[in-house]
Amino acid sequence: MKNILKIGSLMLFTSLLEAKEFSQDKSTKEYGVYFLIPEGEVKNKALDISKRLGNDITPHITVLQTVCNQQTVLDIQRELNIWSESQRVFSIQFQDKIVGNDDGKTFWNIQDLKKLNEINKDLSSKLENLRDGVSVQVKNKLHTFSNQELIDYKKYGRQSYVPGNNNPHITVSYTTDDKLFIDQISRELKNKIFKQEITEVSFGEIDDSGNIVKTISTYKLVK
Repeated sequence: MKNILKIGSLMLFTSLLEAKEFSQDKSTKEYGVYFLIPEGEVKNKALDISKRLGNDITPHITVLQTVCNQQTVLDIQRELNIWSESQRVFSIQFQDKIVGNDDGKTFWNIQDLKKLNEINKDLSSKLENLRDGVSVQVKNKLHTFSNQELIDYKKYGRQSYVPGNNNPHITVSYTTDDKLFIDQISRELKNKIFKQEITEVSFGEIDDSGNIVKTISTYKLVK
């Protein structure tokens, strides 16, 4: 059975590499749908942690990422505008620790994922076909994908920020893997409560790591 799954994954991997729709040309850029963290306690703490870890970030929570050309950008903006008009302002709470991952990034995760996972599922469905390529960071990991990740990749053009594999967070560092320093900051956060009201959703250009290059448009949620 394992051999069959491996063969199936290899065949899917090969077909994805050869598929024209997964190519990327110079007319496309990488974009993200995200919640910018406004001025306040959460943003200040995220920036403080990031600075101490040697990074420069724009604090945000990514909903999804995509690669598209200018026409598709307009299509996504139109869909986001419609979507935002039916969405109410909501609040989230952050965990009282930060965690590192295998890529050297450090996350400040969300405590209750239900609302953000619902939003990810909804927008992934609405924007599923609005893409014109695949990001560099996704393509570089393609050879490591599990069978399920390959299936998600074929459907959404990415293996993460998808229904069933979504971990909302603020990336407070893109380059740090100093576990002792991460543990020290986590001890400082222990038992402290950081809540944030989310009042708008944004769309903008991102870099290869997922950090924001430029926010293009922002849409208010309903109060």
